[in-house]
Amino acid sequence: MVEEICGAEADLQQSPLNRYIGFAVHEADEKKVRLRFFNEGHGWDNPNGTTCGGIFYTMAASAMKKACLMKGKRVHLSDMAVNHLRPGFADMCITAEAEVIHDGRTTMLALCDFYDDKGKYLAHGKGTFLVKPTGEGEAD
Repeated sequence: MVEEICGAEADLQQSPLNRYIGFAVHEADEKKVRLRFFNEGHGWDNPNGTTCGGIFYTMAASAMKKACLMKGKRVHLSDMAVNHLRPGFADMCITAEAEVIHDGRTTMLALCDFYDDKGKYLAHGKGTFLVKPTGEGEAD
């Protein structure tokens, strides 16, 4: 599993946005990818004093793309939605758990669930991905 985590982390860190925000791979295997984000301070707050929804959206896209990668496929995001149930706050560790529920030849469908550091359920995401043809550019 260490090799899978290292491979997923290296792929995750290719994105300047992922590096800037500070996402990290905590677990990665063929069944599930778990990303962690420590929301230190108030830098990612919206005007309501809670974590900006864009953090959840970006984290969901990254986690689900890595889940597709763990199935051996590189993908483009086609459609995604995130439903927020509880807010995130400053100084909270947010975990995103993603898994592929449809592993097709041309499309993949993944789910992503978010939890805080106390195990409370924060949000749910679903994404549809188009499988990149073999040999298509890796950077996106």
